[in-house]
Amino acid sequence: MFSVVESARVSQDVITAFNASNSFVKVYSQGGKTIIMRYEVADYGIPYGNISSNLINFAASVEAFYDTIHTGEAKPK
Repeated sequence: MFSVVESARVSQDVITAFNASNSFVKVYSQGGKTIIMRYEVADYGIPYGNISSNLINFAASVEAFYDTIHTGEAKPK
């Protein structure tokens, strides 16, 4: 899963702080865009309930990253 942040230029300090406080998602910059990524291992399938839970958790992580951009404080989600 990934989300692309195109609305603002994000500093490397913000990215580093967010990555340090959130172990299940990673943020990086590439080509002038900031990408938020969550990797799911599904070698043997994913139960339906886990898909819903992972999407909800990823959406919360994206929201937390936007909060970090605006406040400068990285909080785990």
